[in-house]
Amino acid sequence: MFAGRFGRGKTPMLIDLMLHRLYGLPWCGRKIRQGPFVTIDLESNAPKYKNNVITMCERLGVPLPDMPTKIHEAYLYLDTKKTQATTAKLHAVLAESPKARFQWLFEILTAKPNAIIAIDPAEPMF
Repeated sequence: MFAGRFGRGKTPMLIDLMLHRLYGLPWCGRKIRQGPFVTIDLESNAPKYKNNVITMCERLGVPLPDMPTKIHEAYLYLDTKKTQATTAKLHAVLAESPKARFQWLFEILTAKPNAIIAIDPAEPMF
């Protein structure tokens, strides 16, 4: 769990962790097993989030991850275009009960049993 006030760098750190996980790159001196990653971002401006992903991919020398794919899904609540199916799904889930939200997370983990799920921040989700 990572916690801190708004604007302290949690989201860029989670993007960095995501890319290291997706490509199996060591992170902070630790070996990382390549695997699925699901991002549920409830506070970041979608264009800025996507720009941060592009910048970090360039820094790491890795290609942009496809969104969504079998190993990577990104649910960006503040995607003002709301053209992504994942954004529409996130809005629908947040209109449901907490029990339904947990069920949705269970469904994600059933489809991607080894996934890391990052919820940024967790409070609005629950």
